[in-house]
Amino acid sequence: ERVLYITDSRQAQHFQQVFNVAEQAGWSAGEAEHVPFGMVLGTDGKPYRSRDGKTVPLEELLDEAEAQARKVVATRALPHEEQEDVAHWVSLAALKYADLSGDRGKDYHYDPQLMTQLQGDTGPYLQYAERRARAVGEKAALRGLKAGAANVQTKEERELVLLASEYPSVVLEVAQTLQPHRLCTYLQRTASAFTKFYEACPVIDGPEPESRLALCELSAKVLEQGLGLLGIRTVSRM
Repeated sequence: ERVLYITDSRQAQHFQQVFNVAEQAGWSAGEAEHVPFGMVLGTDGKPYRSRDGKTVPLEELLDEAEAQARKVVATRALPHEEQEDVAHWVSLAALKYADLSGDRGKDYHYDPQLMTQLQGDTGPYLQYAERRARAVGEKAALRGLKAGAANVQTKEERELVLLASEYPSVVLEVAQTLQPHRLCTYLQRTASAFTKFYEACPVIDGPEPESRLALCELSAKVLEQGLGLLGIRTVSRM
């Protein structure tokens, strides 16, 4: 029902001509769309051209990202094998998020250092927020506590609930516009709101642990599902 041709924006005229010819010929393959993305520019500001052999192999970028993630994960008290596994998924999160978080219609510079960052507006930050939300529930379960009905009282709780209510419309909007950066922005807002809530509102030792555990669970679900739509996997420890 929907056919998407994803290439860089320089081929827009070509696809418009193809669609026009197909229409005149009476051919129909459902709703055909050209989904253009901006050019990938090198550090010199010039577009990468695959035909000149000067592009960077994806394998090199993946290796570089994983090496960066391994340095960070090595500081954690995790078994070596688990460190390797976490570093792998964290590095992929960094790369995928860096690629999807910008407006796809704009040109962007290929910069391995920026693409493999693990702090700030990044995929690993979202993974960390999701893991923190899950960890609160796991710790509470050891004390025999579980999520109940949410009783929103503070401004931090209110912001979190209102953001969660936007999730379905954000997903629908992304599906319609084919602009994944909108989901990235939404997930960053959610992770930031959860962090503020976590720091301002004691959960397990607070006045209404069941209510706040429900908000932790809600935040974790939104982040996990949203990251899944971006092709980013969450991790069990971080």
